[in-house]
Amino acid sequence: MPPAAVPLPKEIPVPEDEPQFGIRTILLGAPGSGKGTQAARLMKKFCVCHLSTGDMLRAEISSGSKLGQDLKKVMDEDKPKEFKHLWQNLNLTSTILITFQFTGEPLIRRSDDNVNALKKRLDSYNKQTKPLVHYYTAQGVHHRIDASKHADEVFDTLVKKFTAIKMKDKVMFI
Repeated sequence: MPPAAVPLPKEIPVPEDEPQFGIRTILLGAPGSGKGTQAARLMKKFCVCHLSTGDMLRAEISSGSKLGQDLKKVMDEDKPKEFKHLWQNLNLTSTILITFQFTGEPLIRRSDDNVNALKKRLDSYNKQTKPLVHYYTAQGVHHRIDASKHADEVFDTLVKKFTAIKMKDKVMFI
């Protein structure tokens, strides 16, 4: 006679002092540097969730909602020091930052871009990301990737980074 089935708990509690599994990653790069392309590929390979904050913010602003209007005001103010403090206060302890280095090549435009909008996005990107990059570099969790290479090469580099990060604290016995 087979043993009686033991019901599994609906949720397995994780003690608060236990490290959480997974890697929270911020992909950062100039407009058109390939973040969205690589995020989609990482999502498939590692079965992870991809949240494009830029797409979500633009959608909310486009909706014309009160929140969207407030977001637009905050984004137009362009205050990098407050941006830095926001990131520091989020306590993203298991987060890594991957910066897509992209210099000199033409950037890909979104459908809502014109020359002035693209210039403003690039200026804003440069102002806002410097404090963020410095912060994550000081934490030892900032990785740079040459995004000017072919998309497959960039992806191979990303996979190697993720594998190294995932294995960093593991001990293997053979």
